Amino acid sequence: MNGQLTVRPATPFDVWFTHHCGNDPVSRSMSLGGKPIPRDTHQEWYRKKLAQPSSYFFIAMLEGARIGIIRLQPDQYFGSDCLEIAVTLAPEFRGLGLGANVMIVALAELPKGVRVVASIKEENTASIRMVLRVGFQFDVETTRPGCVIYRWDSSCRPPAR
Repeated sequence: MNGQLTVRPATPFDVWFTHHCGNDPVSRSMSLGGKPIPRDTHQEWYRKKLAQPSSYFFIAMLEGARIGIIRLQPDQYFGSDCLEIAVTLAPEFRGLGLGANVMIVALAELPKGVRVVASIKEENTASIRMVLRVGFQFDVETTRPGCVIYRWDSSCRPPAR
């Protein structure tokens, strides 16, 4: 796919699209939480996420169609100077090689000096390939049970798409 790829801030109208992206069996099996998310639980979580001023919540768009979500938020595990990234494509857009480009476009929206971490389940080889393609580096010093950690510093801009 060679169309125009962009990101925009998530809005209240994206609540069920984000549920669709993050609640299918593949997404749940690769997420750190793992369990399916009921609609009412998701709706409350989503409302709170949109209200967090220290987070970024984007919708990835391809030629005007929503294709995925990108969240960057502080995580107590990594400290307040890092944002943890989560990228989830809608099931119908997975396996097309779009994930790294979605991540690159979202990272370009961040201010200089931001550090980003990705916590990825060890068996999630697709996400590991994606972060390596974007320029994340394996973090040998940080451990999180069941995960591998990759870091990215915004002073090193991601590669061109």
